[in-house]
Amino acid sequence: MKQRTLQSRFQPVYLAEFSSQLPDPRNVREAMAAPDADGWKDAMTKEMNNLKSHDVYELMLHTPGMRTLRLGWILHRKFKIVGM
Repeated sequence: MKQRTLQSRFQPVYLAEFSSQLPDPRNVREAMAAPDADGWKDAMTKEMNNLKSHDVYELMLHTPGMRTLRLGWILHRKFKIVGM
């Protein structure tokens, strides 16, 4: 009897095969509920680390009269990424 390894029993699933059929999430909650949530989390972590390393923002305590910006994520699945 030929023994099969886990690798030979399971075929790799390429994200582009099923994610191309999924709509882009409208918010972070939808992204975290998607089957590719780990990819979204990794991408957001990389983006935040990149912004921090380039000193794009500075965290401050909010004081009365201070104007703040409302920010959000724009989430879009990319295909045929050059250099990846």
